[in-house]
Amino acid sequence: MIRSVMAPLWPRLNRYIPIWPTPQQAAFMLLPHQEALFGGAAGGGKSVALLAAALMYVDIPGYSALILRRNYRAFEQQGGLVELSRLWLAGTGAVWNEATSTWRFPSGATLAFRHLHDVGHLQGSEFHFIGVDELAEVEELDYLYLFGRLRAKATSSIRCRMRATANPVGPGVEWVYQRFLIEGPSAGRVFIPARFEDNPHLDRDSYRVMLGQLPWFLREALAEGRWDIRPTGGLFLRRWFENALIEYQRLPTDLTVCRFWDLAATKPRAGSDPDYTAGVLLGRSREGGLYVVDVTRVQASDLEVRELIARVAASDRDLARAKGWREPVIRIEQEPGAAGAYLIGEFRRRGLAGFDARGVPPKGSKEDRARPLSALAEAGDLRLLRGPWNGPLVDELCAFPLGAHDDQVDALSGAYAQLVDADRGHVRVRQLIITSGPEPRRGKWYGCDPPPPRPWWERQGLDWRDPWPR
Repeated sequence: MIRSVMAPLWPRLNRYIPIWPTPQQAAFMLLPHQEALFGGAAGGGKSVALLAAALMYVDIPGYSALILRRNYRAFEQQGGLVELSRLWLAGTGAVWNEATSTWRFPSGATLAFRHLHDVGHLQGSEFHFIGVDELAEVEELDYLYLFGRLRAKATSSIRCRMRATANPVGPGVEWVYQRFLIEGPSAGRVFIPARFEDNPHLDRDSYRVMLGQLPWFLREALAEGRWDIRPTGGLFLRRWFENALIEYQRLPTDLTVCRFWDLAATKPRAGSDPDYTAGVLLGRSREGGLYVVDVTRVQASDLEVRELIARVAASDRDLARAKGWREPVIRIEQEPGAAGAYLIGEFRRRGLAGFDARGVPPKGSKEDRARPLSALAEAGDLRLLRGPWNGPLVDELCAFPLGAHDDQVDALSGAYAQLVDADRGHVRVRQLIITSGPEPRRGKWYGCDPPPPRPWWERQGLDWRDPWPR
């Protein structure tokens, strides 16, 4: 009786959806908005709602749905969405194609499961529904690419929907938080909070005890669904970067720039999350300010990394010429031993011929190399050119050294060390204090790089001192 009364206010159900949704799940399925996120605490029934939303129109000919995760193996694990779909669709007439990971329904509609390690395999596809499970594991650019695959024919009666689920943990938590909780209301994006207390099918008391064993920041995120909790290694604080972004036009014209690469050469496989190859383009002004101009990172094979570094080197040189900078130097972290030297030699002979490129052995611990950058960031002297890489870089800096990856931090520290080494022995005169005469007089401001071999005030019997002693 209650269900018949509520049916007009409830999402469209069919024989392929063998559950009665909770109110939060029903709201997620019923939304008319193009884009929505069901996110928050673990155990809230988010993935179940995503599968149900994808199945809402599979009884209509021509309908196509796609569900994605960062790696496909997560779908196949116990309790994953592929296993759940087999439980739901057994005996319904839907046919599973193991080779393509696709369900085909008697109506001709399809539901496919795919990974997001490489969005290129989706080129040319089109779907009425795209759902991303655990969005905080996904790169923002990969997610935005999916909107190009979300389309329907003009005669279709089914609206296109982009749906996602997420816990407030993962490498992409910052951009997900920004897109849905900060910008979402004004941009027409809907966020539905998830709490495990709202899931009647979960042993909530036992699950609460299990969550109590987690570190505090994971416990707050997964038990309470808090999006403002971040693991922190203590070297970098997020508030230091709140006003650090600048536009392209504000980049100084006197930068000395270095592109530093921290290498890895492992392609991601199902269930793995290997290190990234990360390259940071860092500039230093004559006043000592640091400007992160670009960050490039990729999980790729050795050959793909070599091709990438060659392309980026040419792009960096074009940028330097356009801005009037000196040509960037290229430095690559060199592993110890003959193999490391041979690899650097291969880079210089092939992809980087004609560039100022060489290998640099690391010195000291990762934390020690990053500490000078921490002090500069706290003082507001580390600025970032606005770009899609800002969020992942800041996330990694703030989690360092406790985060899953530190490739960008290593590359940034390496670039800074190279710029400082190149600058040693140079004298920067901030202001002359002329002491010959009845009383000291302030002279003009000067900045010289490199300085003359013998300052002119020494040759004329004048003295100088820095008005801001360090």
